[in-house]
Amino acid sequence: MAFPLLRAGAPRVLADVLAPALHSFEALALTAAVVLATVPRSLVMLFLPDKYLGSTVLLPQLAAAGLGYGAVTVLATVLLALRMTRRTYVALVAATVLLGAGLGVGWALHGVNGMAIGAAIGALSATLVLAVLAAPALPRGTLGSTMRTVLVAAVLLVVLLLTAHVPVLWLVCSAVGSLIALRPDLVRRAMHRRPRR
Repeated sequence: MAFPLLRAGAPRVLADVLAPALHSFEALALTAAVVLATVPRSLVMLFLPDKYLGSTVLLPQLAAAGLGYGAVTVLATVLLALRMTRRTYVALVAATVLLGAGLGVGWALHGVNGMAIGAAIGALSATLVLAVLAAPALPRGTLGSTMRTVLVAAVLLVVLLLTAHVPVLWLVCSAVGSLIALRPDLVRRAMHRRPRR
């Protein structure tokens, strides 16, 4: 949705449009990846037939790969929207090589499991390359905002890993984490609310 506004090239577009859009993507994508990577097997099997039970061990790798694919798409879109065409070409070629290499090497080394790991490594490596190429176009403070979001996601990851053996507790914690990702303003308001006298 931010693409047309970025193409318009308004002076305040980076601060007013791109920064909130990137922060929103980071919060949602990281939370989704953490939830998917830690979902208890018993909950997964409520929706999938028993024959897929063995594939649940791949969920962490697939979550990481999905996070990387999403980030690559967003960063490439930002470069394209800001008319950084040459960087976009370089970024997409690098991403294609890294993603293809990850899949190929993973398959050759360890079949399907290796392919899942290779997809995750390739996608996250491509994300780093695109982040470096897009860095000059990103709003000031993007790195700090990203690191804070990663820290919150890491805390959520630890909590979900600790509660994964109790599915009901895991569901409550993942719901709270998702609410924080969807509505970070609620957390800020709660933290800054002054106690009544």
